[in-house]
Amino acid sequence: MGIKRKRKNTYRKRRTRIKQQILRFVRLTSLAAAVTAMSICFIFGYDFITQHSYFAAKNISVSGTRILSDSQVLEQAGIRSKSNIFSINLSVARKKLLAHPWIKEAAISRKLPGTIHISITEHRPLAIIDLDRRFLINSEGDIFKEWSPPDPADLPPRAPPFH
Repeated sequence: MGIKRKRKNTYRKRRTRIKQQILRFVRLTSLAAAVTAMSICFIFGYDFITQHSYFAAKNISVSGTRILSDSQVLEQAGIRSKSNIFSINLSVARKKLLAHPWIKEAAISRKLPGTIHISITEHRPLAIIDLDRRFLINSEGDIFKEWSPPDPADLPPRAPPFH
């Protein structure tokens, strides 16, 4: 009779491979669950901070106004009293302010827990220039706004430059 060959135990290898696959699945599932839980915590945390009354804008200060009123500046920036200071996008509010023809420069900052400070620089009209329509020019010689009845009319008129 011949020598009997030992057969390899394939059952043990298969069982080890199944355990590894189950362990890998459990790890991936727990990682996905942890990422989902953290995302939910961040979403609720953001909502809590941007909606809590503790961070309501109790003090809004506006500086640098000469022609515009504080309420006009706040309306142009889209900032309402008692708004949450974290729900206000400062860069968007600044861009809205710079879109106003009288505002030359603008800066907005917030201070915890409930203060917003808006600092603007208005154009200083130097003269009215007549180019078939009347425009206001500032001290740098830039046309910044078409003249309208509420604007100052007592500025000296300037003739258009000849080229």
